[in-house]
Amino acid sequence: MLNIGQNIASERLKKGITQAQLARAAGVSQPNLSAIEKGRRDMTIATLRRISAALGVSAARLLGEGAPVTRVFALTRPRIERIARLVARPVALGDGEEDRVARLFRQILPAPGAKRRPAKKTLRSWLELRALFDQNQIRSILARIRDEQQRTLNPGT
Repeated sequence: MLNIGQNIASERLKKGITQAQLARAAGVSQPNLSAIEKGRRDMTIATLRRISAALGVSAARLLGEGAPVTRVFALTRPRIERIARLVARPVALGDGEEDRVARLFRQILPAPGAKRRPAKKTLRSWLELRALFDQNQIRSILARIRDEQQRTLNPGT
């Protein structure tokens, strides 16, 4: 489950507005909003209300109350292996859950020789992954992806 700062960042990105725009609309400083989104600063109820009004969502939604429950993604070793292969090898992705997760990991991982990805897209993907998995699960998947990438670069090892 995302924390309040991550919920604010997610809603802001969904609306396609910058931190500076949201800060202006909510009457808070941009550095303060940045710290709130990163979970480095708490906020008052009044600030929460101003931010939620500026985003056009309820404060309860930012707090995570009444949010739709995300279906739990069962993480098994074979699934981790398939996800790692999908991320590491240039294969076309379908529409399944594993394909969706692989797309999210592709968005947060630097591609060799590719241009830098937009920060908004990377953050959005990171937030979606955090909603699906805890940090230990993400670390496990990332380790398996790195192993698979090494195997792809050095076949026969």
